[in-house]
Amino acid sequence: MKLAVYAIAKNEVKNVKKWYDSIKDGADGIFVTDTGSTDGTVELLEALGVHVDKATVSPWRFDLARNLSLMNVPEDYDMCLCLDLDEIMLPNWREELDKIYFEGLNMVRYPYVFSWEDEECTIPKMSLYQFKIHSRNGYLWKYPIHEILEWIGDGEENEIICESIVSHHFQDTSKPRDYQTLLDEAVKEYPDDQRMSHLRGRELFMFGRHEEAIEELKRHLKLTEWIDDVSILKTRAMSMRYIARALYFINQRDGKEDGTDIVRWLMRGAAESPEQRESWIWLANAWFSVGKYRLAHACAEMGLTITDKKNSIENESICWGDFPERLIKDSLQLLEEAEHEASNNER
Repeated sequence: MKLAVYAIAKNEVKNVKKWYDSIKDGADGIFVTDTGSTDGTVELLEALGVHVDKATVSPWRFDLARNLSLMNVPEDYDMCLCLDLDEIMLPNWREELDKIYFEGLNMVRYPYVFSWEDEECTIPKMSLYQFKIHSRNGYLWKYPIHEILEWIGDGEENEIICESIVSHHFQDTSKPRDYQTLLDEAVKEYPDDQRMSHLRGRELFMFGRHEEAIEELKRHLKLTEWIDDVSILKTRAMSMRYIARALYFINQRDGKEDGTDIVRWLMRGAAESPEQRESWIWLANAWFSVGKYRLAHACAEMGLTITDKKNSIENESICWGDFPERLIKDSLQLLEEAEHEASNNER
């Protein structure tokens, strides 16, 4: 199996060495398409022996840039790894890939830590299953932002999940990014695309535009209300969780203490996608916040029965750490205190 690593880059000189060191021993060829670096990125890459092509993408679109980058990989490679320069592969990734490779394999999904709780990037916050190991031929990148690989090859796509290949992302928050504008454009370009609608709503939420986020996320639910597909139901549940969280911040801002609307959305999310641990843990947290400790205990216990992270599109580390156990412990303690107080009152 002959494997190429490819990437797009712009002003990534501080990431080059760490990125390169993580893939140099596993790649049979390394190809970077630079889109306008002025900080020495190109010179350092070339000094390391990386093949660098230059391209101008205006107006900027990630799908176009990635497709140009993929085109710069010679067609005699069997597999590709698309790895941005703010990402690294953990050791032994190539050995693990060789173990599972078979002729006709098209895509490998693998654990990917997207964000971190701490500045030192030691405590994972959000993780998912990445999809950027793929066959050289048969794919095109699609969407101007949050782009995905679309299968255009002959026959059925052959995909496998490998837990022993792991990648980490270290986003440089100092670099300017305007994902919201790209998402606005994506929704205009694909008005009926449920994924773009969900992602636009999520981005609005992340930037504190809570009313707009709720409006867009409700539009996502409208677009998908008749779709009975497991992955769509999971995304719908995520939209409902984001609506609930947006409502929480609106209630906080407006001094509203009633959390009934939040609980209602989280109940809907758990009903639509009960196989996601996040659905149950956030519902448990909502019940706890309104003083329904038996329900909080029951929902947290239910969440803990879900042990397969592949059930969730996005793994929120708080739901997979000690938070569920703390919810259970605190719920039981408050229940005991309430029962003790009631017993004293009866006397």
